[in-house]
Amino acid sequence: MTSNFQDDLIRRIKQLEQIIEQNLTPRITNIENYLSTLTEKVQTGSVIVTSAFTTEKITPLNISELELIEVYNNVPKVLLKNSIIAELTAKSYREDNQNQPVLLEKDENGKYWIIVSNQNNIFLLPSINIKLHIHKLKTVEKLFDFRGITPTVDTHFLLIKPARVSSLPSGKEWKLLEKGILEFTNDISGVSFRSYLDIDEQQNQVKNNLEKNNLELEKINNELDELKLHLQQLQEVNKNLPSQLNAEINIPEIKDNQANTNLEILKINKQLNELKLELKSEFDKISKSQIQNISKDAIYEQLDNFKSMLEKMQEERNNLETQIGKIAVLRDYVYLQIDLIKVRLEYLENKQDN
Repeated sequence: MTSNFQDDLIRRIKQLEQIIEQNLTPRITNIENYLSTLTEKVQTGSVIVTSAFTTEKITPLNISELELIEVYNNVPKVLLKNSIIAELTAKSYREDNQNQPVLLEKDENGKYWIIVSNQNNIFLLPSINIKLHIHKLKTVEKLFDFRGITPTVDTHFLLIKPARVSSLPSGKEWKLLEKGILEFTNDISGVSFRSYLDIDEQQNQVKNNLEKNNLELEKINNELDELKLHLQQLQEVNKNLPSQLNAEINIPEIKDNQANTNLEILKINKQLNELKLELKSEFDKISKSQIQNISKDAIYEQLDNFKSMLEKMQEERNNLETQIGKIAVLRDYVYLQIDLIKVRLEYLENKQDN
């Protein structure tokens, strides 16, 4: 009976492993693939600067330096929603040593815009809010070289070249790599990098590029929704897993059989002790000559048989406990994979929200 029970237990464990291999493993693999693909697309669709405290995310503009100059000189407001507003750090504001690096940090009231073209081209532009009093701002000269006439209240400037910056590892500051160039003039009509006849064309191109970025973000949102659906399906599996385990393995039945096995061992021990007492009693009743005629080997053989039965039952009980332990480990492994996928999904959602 014990041998049949052990065989049935092993068979059920193998069935459970097959169910997990067929149903859960492919789903976990698919979800991990979705996570990998989605992470790659998010990273290639935007420039993300990370730090221990904050995460700045800028949607890149598919725009060249010349196009950026043209748009800024004619329709600068178009660039505002795709920029980070920044200002010189307090140290760089006070620093007069030209050998020291010039640093900027995010500041909603700042005087400069940070625009990302790609990971290797991050531009810095003067905010349009400082155009009327740029001549009063001495700090602008730390970021831009001036050309043309001396800046006054009546002059207007033309962006000839944007400044270039790079993000620092902290993710909270940017370092000036190359100063930009501003040209000042009295003639407002001269503030045009090219003919005004091209303005509509430039506006349309910028609009199209922004639409492309929005489409890419929409694709990412759709893929994230698909990932959420997969997670919900996995959560259903997680919800039904305990009942599946009980149905396939029937843990209460195993515990009952284990208890019965222990009871059988106790009965055998009891019978062995009773047999010893009977043998001792019989030895006391018969004479020494009669004892000599009794085969001691037969007695010892019977005792050895009982001892072997006892050891076999103990071995089967140990095997049973080992199999139960494997089931618990396997179930914990499945729960661990589910929790891991939840953490990855929350990480991607947080990146998208930021």
